[in-house]
Amino acid sequence: MHVYKHSLDGCTMAIVEVTPSDNPPLKYQGRVCVRIGPRRGFATPEEERRLTEKRRSGNLPFDQQPVAGASIEDLDFLRF
Repeated sequence: MHVYKHSLDGCTMAIVEVTPSDNPPLKYQGRVCVRIGPRRGFATPEEERRLTEKRRSGNLPFDQQPVAGASIEDLDFLRF
């Protein structure tokens, strides 16, 4: 989550930018909030179970995870 101040036409406002989590589902006060289409609310136990299974399928070992900002020039071919 990123929060910053912005001025527009002399008015100061707060901008809150929330990005998706890398590790969903997240709980707030012990409950999982979901938004599916126009529906917003709390996840049912079945929806929560599916979200957890989906998360586990995307978990990769450390050496298989991508490194943001890395390029081919960052590889040490002598060590490879």
